[in-house]
Amino acid sequence: MKEEKGSLLEDLARWTGCQYLSDLHQPDKRKEIFKAAEKLDISKYSLGEWEDAIMYIAEQPCSFNDAEGVREYLQKEAE
Repeated sequence: MKEEKGSLLEDLARWTGCQYLSDLHQPDKRKEIFKAAEKLDISKYSLGEWEDAIMYIAEQPCSFNDAEGVREYLQKEAE
C-alpha cells in the first residue's frame, strides 16, 4: 500500500475503495477499514487525527495516550 500523505480519513477512504468519506460509516466496511489502518505508519498522523478518524468511523468517542494505544485498538477492531 503506497502511503501518500493526505488527511487520514481521505487516505482510509481511498485505500478501502470508499467513494465518499461517509462510506466509512458503513458497518460492513469497518473491519476492512481498520485492517487497512493497521498497515499504516501510525506516526505519520497526529494522535488527534487518529482519535478523530476512529470516532468518525466507529461513531463512538475514543481517546488514546499514545500511538501504541491506537495500534492496540486497531488490532482489536480488525480481528
